[in-house]
Amino acid sequence: MSRGLRVLVVDDESSTLKLLEYVLSRDGYEVFCASDGAAGLAMVERALPHLVVCDVQMPELDGLEMCRRVRQLAGFELVPFVFLSARSQIQDRIEGLETGADDYIAKPFDRDELLARIDAVLRRAEAYQRASHVDHLTDLGNREFFEQRLREELYREQRYGVSSTLALVAIDIDELATIRDRYGTAIGDLLVRHVGRFLRDNVRALDVPTRYSTSGFIVLMPHTSRDRAMVAIERLSERLHDTAVALGADDLPVNASFGVAVVEGEMQDLSEMLNRAHASMMMARQHGGTKVHIWSADDNLVGE
Repeated sequence: MSRGLRVLVVDDESSTLKLLEYVLSRDGYEVFCASDGAAGLAMVERALPHLVVCDVQMPELDGLEMCRRVRQLAGFELVPFVFLSARSQIQDRIEGLETGADDYIAKPFDRDELLARIDAVLRRAEAYQRASHVDHLTDLGNREFFEQRLREELYREQRYGVSSTLALVAIDIDELATIRDRYGTAIGDLLVRHVGRFLRDNVRALDVPTRYSTSGFIVLMPHTSRDRAMVAIERLSERLHDTAVALGADDLPVNASFGVAVVEGEMQDLSEMLNRAHASMMMARQHGGTKVHIWSADDNLVGE
């Protein structure tokens, strides 16, 4: 399970830090090291670790306080924590687990036990995230899943210095509230499920369609230029609007507005990218819905 997973190791004992780095690297993990809690806390948002292995007893910022602060960072509330400490009393273990740690290993540690415990913690975290990151109406990823994937894209650029071309597509079902009022909640849900299934079946394998809000979806399209995004989304819009939801003898047409934001070269921050995609979708809606609008700098003048 270690392939491609990132582990942040925090310990003020250099010998332990080097040993952990060696053991985990040999097992296939990408390892980041910090020699104290403050440095470890600062590294969390840069390294985006899948797991933190942290000593409890450290000067200034100890492992317990570091865990508490990491749990307060947006997007890192569920990052698994494994505590290491020379202390093995039951009360110490209880305090660590109550702080939010997922496991506790006493020093000196056994290599095989360490790896087995880390693997078990990661498997539990993966199962929980899989369950908590799925929108159960559409079976697509939900908002939290999307934001995690977008952070991963930003991380890859920052870590490896690779400039990416990325498109975000915001899709909102037109007049969904009116449809729910007229036909009922069940029919509204049927329409949402229809759009979700359509997106899953009609985007590329590398694209990431997610349900982002009650009536809205976001598709993350890596390695997609502005021209390619516009062609692809125009085609996607036409296909969606050619579909319908069967209501007995009648068909309910599917209408949605599409907003596209493309980042070429240096990535923007997450909130700016989302704002551009959403603003583009609103522009499409202002032009009567069932339209596609791609963001440009001129859109900043809208409403001014």
